[in-house]
Amino acid sequence: MHVITGLDTGGAEKMLTDLAIANRHAGESPLLVSLLPGGARHDSLVKAGVEVKEVGLVRGRPGLRGIFRLVDLIRTEKPDVIQSWMYHADLYSLIALMLSGRRRQTRLYWGIRCSNMDTAQYGLTLRVVIRMCAWLSFLPDGIIANSVEGRNWHLGIGYKPKLFTIIDNGLNVSLYQATLALRHEARAELDIDRDAFVIGALARNDPMKDYPNLLAALEKLDGAVCIVAGRGTEKLATAPGLICLGERQDALRILHAMDVFVSASAYGEGFSNAIAEAMSCELPIIATHVGDSGRIVGDCGIIVDPG
Repeated sequence: MHVITGLDTGGAEKMLTDLAIANRHAGESPLLVSLLPGGARHDSLVKAGVEVKEVGLVRGRPGLRGIFRLVDLIRTEKPDVIQSWMYHADLYSLIALMLSGRRRQTRLYWGIRCSNMDTAQYGLTLRVVIRMCAWLSFLPDGIIANSVEGRNWHLGIGYKPKLFTIIDNGLNVSLYQATLALRHEARAELDIDRDAFVIGALARNDPMKDYPNLLAALEKLDGAVCIVAGRGTEKLATAPGLICLGERQDALRILHAMDVFVSASAYGEGFSNAIAEAMSCELPIIATHVGDSGRIVGDCGIIVDPG
């Protein structure tokens, strides 16, 4: 049983979706539980035959009803292992497993998907949840991080797990092969000249992703085109050469149109899916030294300080 906060378009959600679908194709029967209803990934999971259940939480409103629905699911499904993804799911899974009476039968592994979060940029609820997870981190059977920096930062804020291991994000690189024909098609679709120099970023509009930094850099470049895609990017301020696509489900098509991929994040990244996907399309990378970006990029790009 996988338990995740929600099924929107973030990196953790994508990685769980890809993993669950791959497991399903391999003949396994993963059960995926989302604390929040709906989400952009929900339909693709169901279409692939993955069983998805929801406990009906409302974003920003913690509720006992959701915990007890999760307790009932654990009692009914009797999973051998629960793997939770991200802070809220980690905390809810621990509480529900304790209440279910199956603590001795079911192993619980928390999932850490970020590194040095700046919690001042978010609500009080997130800060409380992270602090509670740190206090209770000795209780799950283990914690899985997707980055070295993520593990180190959480140990630094007081996590004391029995086991803390790292499993890097993965992707099917055969799906990301770039060709000149695909490049021309993508640029024609986006109305970009074949010979333009195109910078690109795939990230939601969030303080963590630091779009102001990217836009400030763009102001200093003459004649460059910059494509940005992700939830909320349609609300970014207009700038010469900037193409804001908003939330898209065809990230690969957008990558094919680029010459250089940029990750401008200020903090919080663990193992960036977007960087790995761009590298699989043979794009050079310019990324801030956040999370494991330097370890991922190696000599295939330029790493700079955040900001």
